[in-house]
Amino acid sequence: MHNPVLRARSLVALFAALAAVAVAAPRASADTPASSGRDACNYDGWSFYACLHLDYKGYGWYNASTVLHRNMSTEYARALIACGGNFKASLWGRDEDDDHSQDDFIRNLVLTPGWPQATYNGLDVRFYTLDIAGSQLDEDDGTDELFVRMTYRDCNSGLITQSYDTDDMVGLFG
Repeated sequence: MHNPVLRARSLVALFAALAAVAVAAPRASADTPASSGRDACNYDGWSFYACLHLDYKGYGWYNASTVLHRNMSTEYARALIACGGNFKASLWGRDEDDDHSQDDFIRNLVLTPGWPQATYNGLDVRFYTLDIAGSQLDEDDGTDELFVRMTYRDCNSGLITQSYDTDDMVGLFG
């Protein structure tokens, strides 16, 4: 026997899935830049994650935002924020060298208002920059590899600068 209620639920689920695909499909079209709405995240699985998000605004222009999360006690994170921390972020184009001496500086990002924050599980820092021309992101011939380097001064451990890179955002931006 067929249960009409189960059949109706199956049809609703099918239509919902098709609607989701239809909404997402324009984002995946060939004329949409490769980076539109994508993240490039780096994490070690236990102590931090660092993500770059590029948002395509149209006509070859982008906005960028980043997040750095460091697992640590709330008290330690509050102490970092209280001492100033000297939180910085910069956008780079990666070149194929082991020591990053050939990486191309693109621009600095600014702290997002209201950040950094000490949370129940650590330190959260966010940065952003607006109106980046695609030509600025076209850092070399061929495929481009973009990343953000975020740093802060750890005044709790003798003023050591901590540095974290996002993963590479790979695409053709120019």
